[in-house]
Amino acid sequence: MAKYSAHTKIAACKDYLEGELSHKEICDKYGITFNASACKSMLNEWVPRYLEAGEEAFIGKKGNNRYTVADKLAVVEDYLAGNGSLTDIAAKYKIPSKETLRKWVMAYTENKELKDYDPKGSVYDPANKKKTTAMERKAVVKYCIEHNHDYKSTAAEFGLFYGQVYDWVKRYDTSKKRQS
Repeated sequence: MAKYSAHTKIAACKDYLEGELSHKEICDKYGITFNASACKSMLNEWVPRYLEAGEEAFIGKKGNNRYTVADKLAVVEDYLAGNGSLTDIAAKYKIPSKETLRKWVMAYTENKELKDYDPKGSVYDPANKKKTTAMERKAVVKYCIEHNHDYKSTAAEFGLFYGQVYDWVKRYDTSKKRQS
C-alpha cells in the first residue's frame, strides 16, 4: 500500500469537498490508487477524518496511541449502536485505522477479552540500549519468562531496549531446547 504525505491527503480532501473534480479525477491528480469497480480510494477514509479534525487529522504525533479497555468498549458500543460506519467511528475517536476498530468489534462480539494497550514507544528507542552484567541479564530473562514472554513490558520495567530483551530471551530459549 502506498504512503501519502499529509500535504497530499489535505489537498485531495479539499478538492473532494469543493466538488469540482470527480473522485477518479482527484485520484489521478494526486497519484492515489483508485478501485474503479468499487469507486473507492483512500479518499473514502481520509474525508471523514478531515471533516472530524481538519488538517490535524493528518499532521499528528508519531507513534501509537494508548487505549484503555474502557476506551475500546465505548468505541465498540458506539459502532454497534449504529452511530456510524467503521470509518466514521474511527475518525470520530481519532483511531488511525478502521481495521483497528474492526478487530476490537470482532473480539468483543466473539466474547474475547479486550485489553489495555499502552505502546511504551521508548522501549523501541535504541538509545535505551544499555550495558548490563550477566547477572542482570539473567534477572531480565527470568522476569520476561515469568510474565509470559512480554518483551515490551519487561523492557519498560527494566528501562531497556526491546531488542535486547527479545534477543536475550530467545538465546535462553534456544539453549534450553538444545539441552533437552
